[in-house]
Order: sequence, then structure tokens, then C-alpha cells
Amino acid sequence: MRNNDADGRDTSAEFADFWDHFQLLPWKWAETITSRFRYFVFSTLLAYGVFIFFTVFPAGAALPLKDYPSINVIFLGGILIGIMILAWRRKVPSIFQWLWQGERLEPRQKDLKTEYHRYLQEYQAALLSSTRPLALGILFIGGLCIFLAQVPQFLSENFALVPLLLIYLAYLIIIFWAFMACIVGWAFLITSLYIQNLPQRFAIKIQPGHPDQCGGLKPVGDFCIRSAIPLIVAGFVSGVISMSTWDNSRTPADLATVALFLLGPFAAITVFIPLWDIHNYMSQQKGIYADIFATQAMELQQTIRVHSRENGDFKTAEVARDKLELLQTLHPDKLPYPVWPFRFTDTLLAVFSPQILQTVIGFGAFVYNTFFKKEP
Repeated sequence: MRNNDADGRDTSAEFADFWDHFQLLPWKWAETITSRFRYFVFSTLLAYGVFIFFTVFPAGAALPLKDYPSINVIFLGGILIGIMILAWRRKVPSIFQWLWQGERLEPRQKDLKTEYHRYLQEYQAALLSSTRPLALGILFIGGLCIFLAQVPQFLSENFALVPLLLIYLAYLIIIFWAFMACIVGWAFLITSLYIQNLPQRFAIKIQPGHPDQCGGLKPVGDFCIRSAIPLIVAGFVSGVISMSTWDNSRTPADLATVALFLLGPFAAITVFIPLWDIHNYMSQQKGIYADIFATQAMELQQTIRVHSRENGDFKTAEVARDKLELLQTLHPDKLPYPVWPFRFTDTLLAVFSPQILQTVIGFGAFVYNTFFKKEP
């Protein structure tokens, strides 16, 4: 889609070379396997199939999906979460392209194109730093292995060699994609920091009367909200497991309960932290807008008072009155000036929806068991 500015320039063609060579992840192989959904879906379904096979055709003392049905929820929820993470990963360039093509930025001091190009180059350089995401991934996998330290002993006691190797293969697939989630998480962190840094680098154009009721910045807010959707879905998965009594052990449900109440605040942080400086900037601009309106209104009121006197120019007073009436259509109370690039209430409800749902269901179960359940 071509987008022309006031001078007739094709703004969609600018920075085309940068985006053609843009790389979100620090390694080419990681960029390749996360650019297509099929690699993730096929490998995860392969791991899930191993558990299904040894549940339908027992090869040991344990039946994975029968003894621990929450594994079904974890796998299916994990596939959905993984698809959403990869979908977010593929949408990253579009928000930065939109900022330029939508002409939402103005320069602070230097030429806008030069400054924005430098901004994009710094963003790319930060993404390609491989040391920190690698350390983060290794640290996470190390913690995961410690957390699952009892699993090898459990498997060796309940499965023969061949099925044991296949189950280990399934675990390796899970661990690999957990590692890749950390790498994409690093890219998300860098992207969030550069969105947060926008008000410091550029003046942002805010349109109080924009139909999106977010000053024309709703795509930025939507992008950050999409970043939190995998965490929200993970909250629903944790909520389902925490309320379950399917497994032979309460450990998965207890861990899911802890995860549930951590995911809500973390999802909120995911949305609000990168947009906090933009919120402050919008609040500041709202104050400036209100001051300009008040100054203009006071000047017109003063003109009306001066020329309404006996020796005044009544025609000038009438013109000032008409201008004041016209100015009232732009009153901050009649034309609300947005201070968030998203719908605040809707966002909070979405972020904490798993906790709200669990609370409602838990309260309903308590009322039923207390007042309606008949004793045997």
C-alpha cells in the first residue's frame, strides 16, 4: 500500500531497504524457524503424540495423559500460546512502519527522516546482541531443569528404554521451544523499551478528535496489548488447571494457582510499562491544550467585556462573542482529550480476566457447596 505525504512523496518506499534486511532475532536459524508456524506446530504435536501413544498403548506402569490429564491442557494451551507469540513476532515491523507512514512523529531537533533512521538502526543493533538473550535462555532452561529434577527418576522407574527415549525426545522438544520463547521474550523486551523511548526521541502527534478515542495512537496501544495476549491465555490455562481435580497429584494444580496470580500483574506490566511514557506525554499535551483553550477564551471574554461598555465597539464584541461560541465546541469537556493510547477499562478487564473468571467460578462453587449441595 502506497502512502503519500503532503509533498507527494511515497512514504511507504522510505526505509524499504532497512526493512528488507531487518532481523528480529540474533541468529539466522532462530529467525528462520520462528518465521513459519509449521515448525512449532509440527514439532509440538509430535511431542504431544508421544504422550498420546503411550497412554493408548501402555509401555510402562504410568499412563501419562490418564494419570495427569492436565498435560492435555498444557499442550493444547501451549500450542495456542506459541502461535500467538509467533504471530506477534511477525507483526513487529508493522508498528514501526506505521509510525512513519502514518506521520505520527515530529522531530525534536534534527531532520525527522535522519533521526528516525538512526532510531531504527539502534533498535536493530540492540536486537542483534546475542550474549544477553543467550544467557537469559540458558538461565531459564537451567531453572526449568531444576524444577523438573524429579522427572527423570519418575520416568526411569515407570518406562522401559525405548519408550523412555521417545519421552525424553518429547521433553527435549518442549525445552527447545521454551528456550526459543526466552529468545523471543528478549526481542519483546527490546521492542517495548524502544516504544517506551518514543516520547524522548520524537514529538508525537496527538489528534484529540480521532475516532479511535485514543488520539490516533490506538495501533500502538493495540500492539502492546497483543503482546500480553499470550500471558492472558496462559492465565486461562493456569486457571483451568488450578481448579481441576483430575491428576493423581495436587502439585500441578498448586503450581498453576501460583502462576495464575503472577501472570495477571505481569501481563499488566507488559502493557503499561512500554506505554507509560506515552501516557505521560499525552497527559502533558492535554494540559497544554487546556491552557491554550483557557487563554483564548479569557482573551475573547476580555474583549467582550471591554467592548460591551457604553463607549465600546459593539461590532467587535459581537465578533468576539461568535468566536467564543465557536471556541466552546473545542472545550476540553466537550472534546475529551485522550491520555491513553488504548481503552483503559477494557484493557484492565482483559489483563485480569483469568483471575476474575476463577474468582467468579470459585465463589459460585462455594455458594453451591454451602447452600445447595445435599449431604449424602
